[in-house]
Amino acid sequence: MAPKRKYPFIKKEMKTSAYLCKVRESRRRMVLEHYSGSPPKCQNCGNTTYEMLELDHKNNDGKKDRKLGADIYQSIIKNSFPEGFQVLCANCHRYKTKTENLPIYSL
Repeated sequence: MAPKRKYPFIKKEMKTSAYLCKVRESRRRMVLEHYSGSPPKCQNCGNTTYEMLELDHKNNDGKKDRKLGADIYQSIIKNSFPEGFQVLCANCHRYKTKTENLPIYSL
């Protein structure tokens, strides 16, 4: 007879966690492609490195979304892709956050 596992729930939790990561990543790709086209790219400099892309609030009003504490991508999809978002690479997003404006690149 096989010994009982001490923590039988761990395997199930790992499956659930992996599934949720895939769902969130799928939502992220859907939102980025909606706001910037396919394949997603930075709307300022044109960077297409997927891992570097981030969602930005155009009017710097992200505080209201952070208060929700929910998955921002799920919220955007549920609300039918509202206006007020843009896709920026990490560098452009940081620059905009620090200076409250973006450098101009000719794409």
